[in-house]
Amino acid sequence: MSSMGMMHEGYFVGRKELTNWIRQHFEPTFQKVENLASGVVYCQILNSVHPGAIQMGKVKRDAKTEVDFIHNFKLLQSGFNKQKIDRFIDVDKLTKRSFQFNMEFLQFMKAYWDTHAPADAGGEGVAEPAATEE
Repeated sequence: MSSMGMMHEGYFVGRKELTNWIRQHFEPTFQKVENLASGVVYCQILNSVHPGAIQMGKVKRDAKTEVDFIHNFKLLQSGFNKQKIDRFIDVDKLTKRSFQFNMEFLQFMKAYWDTHAPADAGGEGVAEPAATEE
């Protein structure tokens, strides 16, 4: 994947648009960017682009503690490595419920999804065959 620098158009997407996108595709009850600190939605985003990249059964969906958040981000990092996505994940800052860092990372994830998601999932990428593995 080519590098997406800070001037990439994906970094100019606003909070409201991103919140609506998450509600539409991943988490209907999503409210605040800071709640992305659990890593669950990030895992869902990556798995929607690359089915099977993350074993979703291992994701702690009801994560409430930083230990559980870190567990989910380890799964996300593993998925990034499998897909050869060259992006640093600053787990310490993301798991502290920082709006700024989660907003920036979410903008990256949205830009990645727009570019790589199968067309039938709402992305602009080329439709890929569905994975048979759950």
